[in-house]
Amino acid sequence: MRVGFPFLKSDIGPSIFLRNLKREINSQNLIKTSNYLNPFCDFHIHNSLPKKVFNKPYISRVDGIYIDNSLSDEEISNRNSPIINGLLESSGVIYQSEFSKTVINKAYEIPEKPSKVILNGTNLDRFKSSVLSNKREELDIKNDDLVFISSALWRSGKRLKHMIDLFIKFRSIYTEKKAYFIILGEIHDSYQSNKKDMAYLYNELEKNDDIIHLGHIKHDDLPQWYSIADIFLFLSLCESCPNSVVEAIASKLPVICCNVGGTSELVRACNAGIVVDEKEEFLYERVNISEPPIPNYEKLLDSMIEISKNLDEYKSNINTRVIDI
Repeated sequence: MRVGFPFLKSDIGPSIFLRNLKREINSQNLIKTSNYLNPFCDFHIHNSLPKKVFNKPYISRVDGIYIDNSLSDEEISNRNSPIINGLLESSGVIYQSEFSKTVINKAYEIPEKPSKVILNGTNLDRFKSSVLSNKREELDIKNDDLVFISSALWRSGKRLKHMIDLFIKFRSIYTEKKAYFIILGEIHDSYQSNKKDMAYLYNELEKNDDIIHLGHIKHDDLPQWYSIADIFLFLSLCESCPNSVVEAIASKLPVICCNVGGTSELVRACNAGIVVDEKEEFLYERVNISEPPIPNYEKLLDSMIEISKNLDEYKSNINTRVIDI
């Protein structure tokens, strides 16, 4: 049997997972793999925008759909139509999380067909301490300093501004150790639409030497940077199953997140940190991602202090088997 995969050159979430999956299938000689343009494939597996090629059956591994209420109904429909049409023509569906499945099936009528929720995973060997180098020296961070880290392509809905605000509040009340916040990933053009936010972000990054923005990091280099951190901070809205959080968990980093999507599902499944309730819990309705709500700073600060004081215990309780690809 031979399964065809799409071309997987980008570093976006769905491509990262399918690239990892294809690599593991090949390394374990489970079945043969190829790209989906090979006419001898028996079936294909696609990410969110599947294509039926050579009339072969395919499985759609769907990420999520657009639910940003700053977009018009027409724009939402135009963006979601290719995803939904791909689901309708598929022979089966793999959802990244129960959250993603619920959002899609509440918004659209998907006929009953074989489906399964499979959380994102990664190769745990990439994150073993024996294969990592300590990059703290490059940043002049001492071994006993406390390091928070986060990683994303930073759009408004990722709430980078709120995380910087949160860290500044934490720093003002936490005196046991010197604390740092390391930010990995570029700031996306969507932030440019709010010039006030952009000015704030760059101003805070410039004036605070304990907030370090490293910009784009190659995906293969991420384990090196995760290895210097203690706690992963991630407040993004509406994520289905973020690979950055999967990789943080693989690095044995306790995660602090909010109950606003599939991130909380992932953290709970791995017993990997603390899920904080929002002031207004986001369930499955459309939400304004361009102007995301302010999270509950008080509860988040309590969580940051709690994990900081009991770091070894939280690390030892993380179950990485859930995200072993």
